[in-house]
Amino acid sequence: MITEARRTVRRERRRTVDEREAFDAFADAVRDIPVDGPQSGVRVGARLATPDAASAARAVREAYERTVMAVPHYHEEYDDTYAESLEAELGPTVAAAATGPRLTAAAKSGLVDAALNARADRARFVEALDVEDETLREADDRLGELLAEAAELDTEPLEDLRFGSLDAIRTRLQTLERHAEAVGADRQATLREQTDDLSLPDCAPDLPTYVYQDHEVTYPVLATVARTATILQRIREDVERSMARV
Repeated sequence: MITEARRTVRRERRRTVDEREAFDAFADAVRDIPVDGPQSGVRVGARLATPDAASAARAVREAYERTVMAVPHYHEEYDDTYAESLEAELGPTVAAAATGPRLTAAAKSGLVDAALNARADRARFVEALDVEDETLREADDRLGELLAEAAELDTEPLEDLRFGSLDAIRTRLQTLERHAEAVGADRQATLREQTDDLSLPDCAPDLPTYVYQDHEVTYPVLATVARTATILQRIREDVERSMARV
């Protein structure tokens, strides 16, 4: 479970880095787009249309399509239209200004700021994913050590051991159970910190729910802790039954 989770984290990190760089490139491209000058041109209905206005809006769209919408995973993960993506990523106000009849200096500034904010969100998420991967690795190592020692204890010929030896094994198993509980407690603390530090969608109360939503197990560390605790408890109960027979 944890190994699969780490693969997912690394994939999500690659995708998030791609998006971070894409929003950075989009902001740079928008900076180079000239804003509309004084209104002059042909009046169409109640709106003044100018060749520059159409050109600016088209330039914004082309920049967005060749950066944000060009990341390798875009269609697999999002697959929305230009207008939908612009509103979802940069907000309805900025999206309306970017697709409006004129690209004013204020609209351009707002567009760049929104793109940089989206970039900053990705940068924070990359950091969170790095922490997630490290905590997954640490938990996997710690739980692996507990299970390895448990497997060794499980091979002891209990029927040949005296009460004192059995009691020593039981004491060690109780210690291993406390270590497993500590891994679970550390994981819970990490989850609380992640939730406080990140702004995730409403449908995802924490990072594991968001990242592992397609997994059979949403909380791989806690599930592995529970599995480890069950194994340790089973071995300890076998030892205690042997103690009762001595």
